[in-house]
Amino acid sequence: MQFNLLATFVAAAAFTGATNAYIVQLFSGSDCSGDSWERNVWDNTCAYERGFQSFKLTYNGGGTQLLTTYSPQACAGAITFQGCAAGVNSLALGRCFNAVDGSGGSNALSSYSTAGSCPN
Repeated sequence: MQFNLLATFVAAAAFTGATNAYIVQLFSGSDCSGDSWERNVWDNTCAYERGFQSFKLTYNGGGTQLLTTYSPQACAGAITFQGCAAGVNSLALGRCFNAVDGSGGSNALSSYSTAGSCPN
């Protein structure tokens, strides 16, 4: 039997990626209207993105990931939305969430693990 190291690596990477990232569908308009696109947000990262005003969680992340959106200075800006992307208190998949504040829409998302269980 021949062992294929590359195939094993690809399979392991795919499994790891699916368990360590959440996936969102982002929308240019509020209430999940307008142009839309998907984004993977890896655990313990800040993902810069063009402007969006709403999103739907389409795939839960792993562990106790906290999904946070920011406006307008990327992940150093004001928080426009925060909720769990995994675990018992996870946001409902496919539900629309607005990510706007007084400054407008968002331009970044982050995924950081919380200590203990993710808050509501």
